[in-house]
Amino acid sequence: MKNNPFLAVFNFRLLFICFLTTGIFFGSKYFDLTYKNDYNIFSIAVVFPLVFSLTAAYRKRQAALSHFSSIRANLVCVYDYFKSGGQISPAVLGDLKKELVLISENLIQCISQANDEEKIVALRKQLELLTQATIAQRMHLNEREIAYIIRAKKDLSFDIETLYSLKHHNSPRSLRAYCLVFIYLFPFIYVPGIVQNISYDSVAYEGFFLFLALLIGFVLMALYNIQELIEDPFDNEGLDDVKLDLYKMDVSDLTD
Repeated sequence: MKNNPFLAVFNFRLLFICFLTTGIFFGSKYFDLTYKNDYNIFSIAVVFPLVFSLTAAYRKRQAALSHFSSIRANLVCVYDYFKSGGQISPAVLGDLKKELVLISENLIQCISQANDEEKIVALRKQLELLTQATIAQRMHLNEREIAYIIRAKKDLSFDIETLYSLKHHNSPRSLRAYCLVFIYLFPFIYVPGIVQNISYDSVAYEGFFLFLALLIGFVLMALYNIQELIEDPFDNEGLDDVKLDLYKMDVSDLTD
């Protein structure tokens, strides 16, 4: 189910809204509890926060992809800038290569694990070591190379801090809770109005209106579940999560 895009949205909430919709449909029909109302306000109350939450979660995922790509590119650039000096010893370049790979590995662990306080502190210290390494090798680097290294290190710091912020700041929880409440209220408000539109007794006719009510409830809750799956693009629980292993660097990625 986890790897099936059609079944990934199924959970207890989705089954509950379907059972609730069916129960209210037949209950409204049996007790003749129907009324006519305007659904525009209700549609705005549900659709607007749902679309807003989905858009915010999608943008968060896309931003994470951009920053991961930038980090990988800047790690390679830092190594290339040091290597272009030509006078830096192979031993220093080897240590630098290991340090850059370690930054990549620690970043993946920091983003994917719940307890990340120590990891982010270690990452910040490792970035400071890049600055110290630049100062230590300034005699073997020209001003242009030093400027490029400093700029790449600055971009690395920005991307890492941004990813850390994206991990810990989700879309507004109050808005998501508000949206979920109104989805659960949907059958009580919408279904009696659908029942009122049944103009004559027919199993097929009633089945069509029941299908319509179930479809609307299904779509609303499925979209909510999709939003929840992509809310955290780093937990590897959704089909569209960021594939962190693709951004983990290896020593072979830094050519001599």
